[in-house]
Amino acid sequence: MVVGMEGVNMATEMSIDMSHLAELADEVRKTRQPRTVGISRDVVAVLKPATRTAARPRQQEPTAEDIALLAGAAGTLPQPLPWEEMRKIAWEDHMAEKFDHS
Repeated sequence: MVVGMEGVNMATEMSIDMSHLAELADEVRKTRQPRTVGISRDVVAVLKPATRTAARPRQQEPTAEDIALLAGAAGTLPQPLPWEEMRKIAWEDHMAEKFDHS
């Protein structure tokens, strides 16, 4: 197995065995720099640092007032409709709004 810096000529890379993989992964984690690992002449793997995601702010539970406002904004139906019927109505409303310019 051959390992080196990403973008470095393969001739300058060094040999490595599987026992060094954990050490190499630790180096990638510390330096935040990717490394290439040549497994064979035709197979290359890249070890790269995991991307860090920002913590999402915790959402508050909706209050009774929030739910009442949402229900009022959404309106009411005289009777429940199946999902497919609601999609059909929404599509028709969308197309009418898009193409009916009268």
